[in-house]
Amino acid sequence: MEDEKKVNPEPVTETNSEAKKEETVTGSEEESDFSDEAKPVSVPETPAEEKEPEVNLYAEPKEEKAETVAPVTEEQTALNEEDHEKDRKKVKGSQYVYPDPELSAIESARQNFYRVYHKFNIVKWVVTGVLLVIMLAGWIIPSVLQNQGINFNGSMYISIGTIALLIIGLIVMDVVYRRKIDVQMKTYFNEYYGHQSAYFYRDYVKDLKGTVDDKLPAGMAKESGIYVDIAKVGSRAYQTFTYHDIPGMVVDCSFQKKGTKQLETLFAGKYLKFSEKYTDGNLLIYCKGNKRALPPNSLKGRPLLEDSKNVVIYGDAKGKALLTKRVREALNQFDTNKTFLDLAIAINEKGVYFAMGYEDDFMVLPLEKPFNPAPSIQAHNDIAKVFDFIDALNEGQH
Repeated sequence: MEDEKKVNPEPVTETNSEAKKEETVTGSEEESDFSDEAKPVSVPETPAEEKEPEVNLYAEPKEEKAETVAPVTEEQTALNEEDHEKDRKKVKGSQYVYPDPELSAIESARQNFYRVYHKFNIVKWVVTGVLLVIMLAGWIIPSVLQNQGINFNGSMYISIGTIALLIIGLIVMDVVYRRKIDVQMKTYFNEYYGHQSAYFYRDYVKDLKGTVDDKLPAGMAKESGIYVDIAKVGSRAYQTFTYHDIPGMVVDCSFQKKGTKQLETLFAGKYLKFSEKYTDGNLLIYCKGNKRALPPNSLKGRPLLEDSKNVVIYGDAKGKALLTKRVREALNQFDTNKTFLDLAIAINEKGVYFAMGYEDDFMVLPLEKPFNPAPSIQAHNDIAKVFDFIDALNEGQH
C-alpha cells in the first residue's frame, strides 16, 4: 500500500521542513584479521551481565506482488462514475481528482491563499522597482543639471533624501506585506486543518475542539515514555475529542533531542492519546518502517516480548495479556510505507498513545503547488485503524 511522495513543508510551509535523521544499528565487534595474534583469555560472564537481544528496528523490504485485476466493463465504469460523481471533484487549476468534498475544499483554500500571495508578491516587486527608480533619479538628475551648466547646490540633499525615502519605503512595505501574508496564511491554515479534521474524524469522534494555533500541553510529549531526552517540542493543531466516552487528543508535532552539534529529530507526525488507563500491563509496540523511520529511543532496558520482521513488542509479562487475538488482528492492519513511516504504540496506566511518523509529503502544507490528496488519504486510512485498535483493546477489557 505505497503512496506517492508528497509536498515540500513549514510544519507549515514548503520552505522549512524538518530533516529526518537516518539511524544506524551497531553490530558486534569484528574478529581480528591476524591469525597468528594471541587470542585473549575468555572470562565467563556473570549471570547478572546478560546482553540485550539485538533487534532490527527497520522493516524488511517488501516484495512487490503483481495484482490480478478483473476487467471492468463499460457499464460497470459508468455505474462507478455515477456512484462517486457527488464525492469526486477535480478543482480547476489542479491535476488531481479529490475523492471527498473536504479534500477538494483544501485545494480551493490553497488556491485562494496563493492568489493573494502571488498578487502581493507582484505589488512588492513593483513598489521596490519604483523606489529604486526614485533613488537613481536622486543621483542622476543633479549630475545632469550640473553637466548642463545649471548651478544646483542642493544635489547632496536630494541624494540623501532619496536614500532615506528608499529605506523608509522598503521598511514600510515589508511590514505591510508580512502582516497581509500572515493574515492570509493563518486563514488558510485554519481552513486546511478544519477540512482535514472533518475528513479524518467525522465518522468517529464527537466534541472535536481546537485550532491550528493550539499547542501540545507541556509534559504530554514525555508521559507516554516512547521518547526520552526530549529537548524541544514543536506542535500545531492540538485538538481534543471524545470517542465512545473516552477522552482523546491529537496533534501534529515534532520532538527533538540535543545532538553533538545541533538538535536531532526524534519524531515528526501525528501524536494521539486516549485517556483510558490500563493498569494490568505495560506495553510498547513498534511497527517498523524503512530507513527514513525514527524508532523510539527508549527501548534500552525494556523486556523484549516479541520480535518479527514488521513488529517488535516490549513490555512486562502481564502486558502480554492485552494482546488478544482481536488486538493482534487490528495491529496487523497497520502497514508502513513511503508516507506512513512508522508507528509506536504505548499502553500504560496513563492511557494509550500513538506516535504516527509521517513523511514531509503529508506533514508539510502545500502553498505554491496543488494539494496532492494521496498522503491525506493514506493518513485517513491509518487513523481509521487507530480507532479499530482502540475498539479491539476495549473488547478485551470487558
